[in-house]
Amino acid sequence: MSNTANNKLNYIQLVNKFWNVNMEYNFTGNEAKLYFYLLHVSNSLGWKNPFRNSLRQILNGTGISTNSIKTAQKRLAESGLISIKVGSAGNRFDYKNKTEYRIGVSIFDTATDTAPDTGKTTAEATAPDTINKLNETKQIFEDFRKLYPGDKRGLETEFKNFLKKNKPGIANLLLPALHKEIEHRNKAQLKNMFVPGWKHLSTWINKKCWEQEFQPINGYTQANDSFEPIDTMER
Repeated sequence: MSNTANNKLNYIQLVNKFWNVNMEYNFTGNEAKLYFYLLHVSNSLGWKNPFRNSLRQILNGTGISTNSIKTAQKRLAESGLISIKVGSAGNRFDYKNKTEYRIGVSIFDTATDTAPDTGKTTAEATAPDTINKLNETKQIFEDFRKLYPGDKRGLETEFKNFLKKNKPGIANLLLPALHKEIEHRNKAQLKNMFVPGWKHLSTWINKKCWEQEFQPINGYTQANDSFEPIDTMER
């Protein structure tokens, strides 16, 4: 089996692992966003594990505040999904000062940090890697698109719209956010609360609805015939 196939299998196993653990821990939106951001970083580095990242990098990549990042990574570590070695104070540009993250799945334990030397030039090696990553992102987006309950267009049209204003790594956040919204809607329906229709998929993407966080059902409020989300991210 090729390295690409193995990486794809690893990614699927990691996603499944997250949702299995989530059944017990019921992660928040920020916790899910942080976990999938860390998967994206590991994948971008060739599934390097462990790897280092600073709080500033995570803040810029996710939009989550520093305090929320610390809270989220603590819960992820408690669940066993990740382990952390906190970095040292000092020059934030110094690699050694950054926090070390390890994805807590045994399939990574024997993984190498670098790809074998194929004898290809950087340009020759980069093009296929870019295509492979784009195809992987497209498949992740398609899994989300198929599950999305509202009106939608074909994969090519919706994926093109998604890439216009978003980095490919954002695709990792779509499915967790959709599951959260579906769960929230189902709970509201069980309480006989009004549940608005789903937005068209392109509208959901353009409004960055993966960033929304909903109030608990007990504190449910309705505004303009829609759920009223809590935006906890500092901008």
